[in-house]
Amino acid sequence: MASTSSAVISPSLTTSLTPSKLYSLSILFTSSNRYLFYLYKQLAPVLAQGRPKWLPLAASLPLLTIPIYLFQGLWALAAALPLLALPCALLLFFFRDPNRQIGEGVVSPADGRVLEVRKEGGRIHISIYMGPLDVHVNRSPVEGIITEIRHIEGGHRLAFSKDSPLNERVVWTIESPFGVVELVQIAGAFARRIVPYRKEGERVLKGERIGLIRFGSRVDLSVPDLPCLSLSVKKGERVWAATTTLLEVGEC
Repeated sequence: MASTSSAVISPSLTTSLTPSKLYSLSILFTSSNRYLFYLYKQLAPVLAQGRPKWLPLAASLPLLTIPIYLFQGLWALAAALPLLALPCALLLFFFRDPNRQIGEGVVSPADGRVLEVRKEGGRIHISIYMGPLDVHVNRSPVEGIITEIRHIEGGHRLAFSKDSPLNERVVWTIESPFGVVELVQIAGAFARRIVPYRKEGERVLKGERIGLIRFGSRVDLSVPDLPCLSLSVKKGERVWAATTTLLEVGEC
């Protein structure tokens, strides 16, 4: 008898599983699944290529509210829903990939803030820091042929530190109308993967998507210092990939 009584479901649990709650649960579960599937389907075209494969699971986080509602009631549900929905929204927001209007001249390869602008060795160097809330899809600053894509292993220091050029990075070499343009995607402290979209030998148009860096990072651009190229940005300015003109082009 002792073993039989220990197997009996507790009265509090059976009380919570009332027919009305079970019916509400089935409706909530079905509606939630349909809504989340629809939401992800609508967002998929504007989410970045190379996003994590587990990202669709992020859209399912609000489903955890179902057992909370079942066992704790509506007040617990109201408290938990924002806490579960927020990380889901942030992940989808981070991997967004909006369309852009292409700017004039040499355009920015990344969203972010200009860390450095300098002229050295006959070249113009521009560094851009991408914050966690920036779009992390990078775009080609010029039209040309991709002659080399080189992946270099390294550390994962903060993207805005002076040692960040020693981080893991992907170096793009593009033969453009202005000569050899070099673009370096640098991984940050949390950006542990760089996902190239293009291959060596391909022609790329100005403003085209070339790759993704996950979770906060930096992009360095090096362009020949030609008389026909004039800087149009300075340190501290906000820039947007494919849209903001970094270098205006005159007569070469």
